[in-house]
Amino acid sequence: MAVEQKSPLTRGRIGRAAVEAADRDGIDSISMRNLAAALDAGTMSLYNHVRNKDELLDAMGEDIAATIEHPEPGADWKEGVRRIAVSTRAVLHRHPWAVEVWSARIPGPQRWTLMEAVLDQLASAGLPDDLTDLAFHAVLNHILGHTRQELAAASSNPGTHVEDVARDLDAERFPEVIDHLRYHAADHPTHDSFLFVLDLILDGLDGLAR
Repeated sequence: MAVEQKSPLTRGRIGRAAVEAADRDGIDSISMRNLAAALDAGTMSLYNHVRNKDELLDAMGEDIAATIEHPEPGADWKEGVRRIAVSTRAVLHRHPWAVEVWSARIPGPQRWTLMEAVLDQLASAGLPDDLTDLAFHAVLNHILGHTRQELAAASSNPGTHVEDVARDLDAERFPEVIDHLRYHAADHPTHDSFLFVLDLILDGLDGLAR
């Protein structure tokens, strides 16, 4: 009977196992011992590929960055940036722990490739260097900032109802805030504020480029 061969232990395989564990049990659950058990490997063998927790977080960030969609060659620059932004947001929602990891870690090759793709799309818009720089940071800050806010709202106390918050506010001091909260509490057509602001940014840049 043939003996089944184990898959070789690699940095990428370790990062993938850590991503799966973080998605399932949270980022704080990650440990070399747990990963070694999941990979059917010795704990010390993992350190041949990731020397410490920081390197493990880097490997995890690289693993999910590799799943972000990039535009097709020759795509319109606005559609190209939009595709990257929408895909990045979706990936970060699938891995809620990743926003904070990305914000704290220096990028690796996959994330540098992602940044290169955004800059390449913006370069094709014909913007001067100073506006390209502003545009790049506006797009990335929107992706990370908006996604962080969405994830925080999704994990907030489900017992806190918007109507209850509005009821506790001083109606004379905060009338517009109360109307705003009640708008969110009422039935109304759904809209995607992420895409709304993203398109405002891209349309504004398009106007400047023209």
